[in-house]
Amino acid sequence: MRTTFRIMLKSAAQDTYLLFWSILLPMALLIGLGLYFNSPEYRARLLAGVIGISTLFWAMETTVFHILQQRNRGVYKLLKITPMKISSFIIALTFAWTVVSLAVATIIFLAGVFFFGIQTQLSSVFSVCGVLIIATLCFTFLSFLVANISKNEGQASTFSSILAMPMLFLSSAFYSLDTAPAWIKALTWINPFSHFVNGLNYAISSDLWDAAVNIFILIGFSVMAMIAAILTFRWNSNEP
Repeated sequence: MRTTFRIMLKSAAQDTYLLFWSILLPMALLIGLGLYFNSPEYRARLLAGVIGISTLFWAMETTVFHILQQRNRGVYKLLKITPMKISSFIIALTFAWTVVSLAVATIIFLAGVFFFGIQTQLSSVFSVCGVLIIATLCFTFLSFLVANISKNEGQASTFSSILAMPMLFLSSAFYSLDTAPAWIKALTWINPFSHFVNGLNYAISSDLWDAAVNIFILIGFSVMAMIAAILTFRWNSNEP
């Protein structure tokens, strides 16, 4: 399990898609929108939203295709003859990608604090880390689920968009949903990305109790996503 973790951590860190989807694009959004909307309150919300997008895109636009490509190349089929359990394999890969995602999110967080002078407390930093870790685990497990039900890269791209875009728009990443219709607000409660962004917002603003509530909700989503990823896992592309 440790060997799998080290190999996947090295592979993920060298990915060029990671550079664009999780670093360059979110940083461009952060700086561009932050300069356009000269409001400290909005900049704090923007920072949380950009970190959320970076994490979501890392899972849906990068991790999904890693899993799919390795399975189609027969890498997982070779691992099937080893005594490693499916759950151990998935958890090892998930933790490796979580470490990379956490490092990227830390870079964006520090950039936001530096460029816009967002004030944070030490307790806020720990709270942000807690939200990031649980949310990254959740979305990485979801990326396994998408890769498991996809037979090729075309399906993976379609399923990723179908899952990621509604989660993004049904959240307060870049705008407030306080005046949204009741049915929209109801959908946000079953949207893990919404709880992720809300948790980050509360953590950055030092509202630790509300941040903790969203962390516990994300833990529930993570457990469900992990179970779904394990139950749908396929060692090779020929399995039904």
